[in-house]
Amino acid sequence: RDSDKVIKIVERLQSEGYNVCYDEGIDPGTEWDENIAKHVSACSYFIAFISNGYIGSKNCKDELNYSRELDKEQLLVYLEEVNLSGGMAMRMNRIQAIFWYKYDNDNTEDAYQKLFSARGIDKTKQKPTETAMVYADKWAHHQAGRGCRNRRLRGHKAPRGALYRMPRQEGSG
Repeated sequence: RDSDKVIKIVERLQSEGYNVCYDEGIDPGTEWDENIAKHVSACSYFIAFISNGYIGSKNCKDELNYSRELDKEQLLVYLEEVNLSGGMAMRMNRIQAIFWYKYDNDNTEDAYQKLFSARGIDKTKQKPTETAMVYADKWAHHQAGRGCRNRRLRGHKAPRGALYRMPRQEGSG
């Protein structure tokens, strides 16, 4: 499951001294577009975890495009091989990326070292006033009427930092 992979990466970022907050979803009744726009505009670094579910989601594409329009530093972490349309390939191939799926279990440490050396990620290193933010897309739960809970890892607040985007699961819209 993609979210399990992302949570493992987030936990490792924290253990290496990066301020990371993990927001599991949007509260029921919250205006989805406004909430996402607020989080993207407040972040200083945007990471998208790319999967086929992410690529197939209009909302995910909107977030990526909005972060680009706001001139946020971006990093793409490909969790699996994806087929991009010509236009998407043209845009996404210009963004720094890590092809996580190409690292087998014996080389996972190499993938982490590549992540830790990504251009701009140092701005999310622990500082008392800055925290990286992780946003997990649980939109499918809202559509199914189940709602979501927010939780923070390690109790960090997230005034400004990085927005990490988790992929949608297949079939979640």
